[in-house]
Amino acid sequence: MDSTILKIVRERTRSHRDLFHSRSLLEYLVGPEPDEQQLVAVAGNSAYSARGTFTRWTYSESDKIARLAFATAADRRQAHLERVGSRLPSSMTYRDGGRMHDFVRAQEETTARLATGFVGRGLIASHAYERIKAFFAESNRSDLESLFTELAADERETVETGIDLLEERDFEEGRREEVVSLAVRTVDIAASELTESIE
Repeated sequence: MDSTILKIVRERTRSHRDLFHSRSLLEYLVGPEPDEQQLVAVAGNSAYSARGTFTRWTYSESDKIARLAFATAADRRQAHLERVGSRLPSSMTYRDGGRMHDFVRAQEETTARLATGFVGRGLIASHAYERIKAFFAESNRSDLESLFTELAADERETVETGIDLLEERDFEEGRREEVVSLAVRTVDIAASELTESIE
């Protein structure tokens, strides 16, 4: 996607690239010896938290177009939960929230929600799923590789939806900068949360 906002966000989060594209990401997510259930649970926790956020926004958002986008995103995460849940024990309890999700949920204005929940959070989730996909490809688990390929694609689509809705708005330059900063801040918080998890 050729988007000024997305290009700037990626440029400003370049310092996290090694983290999100290396095998070390798996250690940050689940520990030094990742196994299948732990990695699938990562997707469950992510989808559970995102579904909660988007569901809340569906009821509190005043912008009709954004509200529909949030409802669609909530439904998509429910579908993720169902697919992931079929590969986890029925007794599995998902973890909700974390600093990044708390930051996203604190946003009350439409553009801030799109910047954090769709763009920033979506970039984080897509990177994580791509790395997990690579792990399963190396482990010759084509079924799980396929699952995470599709999850990552859904997250990239969410990022694109957020960018499209943001680009449709007639921002003053200062407001565009604020939107970029919010997306970058979301990625920064997630990166900090990950690295602190093993310190």
